[in-house]
Amino acid sequence: MKIVYFSPIAFSDLKQRPQYFAEMLSNSHQVYYIEPTKRILSYIKNKEFGSQEYNVNINLKIFRCDGRIVLPFRWNVYDIFYLNGIYEYMQLKRIISAADVIIVGFEGWYNVIRRIRNKKII
Repeated sequence: MKIVYFSPIAFSDLKQRPQYFAEMLSNSHQVYYIEPTKRILSYIKNKEFGSQEYNVNINLKIFRCDGRIVLPFRWNVYDIFYLNGIYEYMQLKRIISAADVIIVGFEGWYNVIRRIRNKKII
């Protein structure tokens, strides 16, 4: 089974429940761990550009969206056309289309998953 896990924290941060959960699922399933998007203010501050994708093991892959034009999470109230979610969804489209189950661990991913209709969402 292919699982996409939308996480509240980055995989390389201090190890907590989301990382353990993803590792345990990867023992018997293929897991994509989606890290929170580094938004435009982080790009300006740290000068890190582009999306990131790497493997932890054969069944656990980490992906982070490119957030060059994504506004900070607090400003989502003003994003009436859901442009942030559309930009992130376009980057995640190939991963989501291959998934059997989607697990959402953070409400900040709502704008990305709200248009998904044919998948099991937890």
